[in-house]
Amino acid sequence: MEAIGRQPEADAKIRLTMIIGAAFIEALTIYALVTVFLFMATITDKAKMDLEKAQSAPVTSSAHGQ
Repeated sequence: MEAIGRQPEADAKIRLTMIIGAAFIEALTIYALVTVFLFMATITDKAKMDLEKAQSAPVTSSAHGQ
């Protein structure tokens, strides 16, 4: 905005560049959020499968000499 105040004739070009930059930043943020949610879902599913596998495994004795 300060650049527009110093060079009013470049208003359209500066504003367009600013809007495009903001759009790229917002798109990157959205992609990062989607990626995080996908990783969280994958990790949660894997943890559930590991927990179910551990619960269904037979219990063995770890005492020595028996």
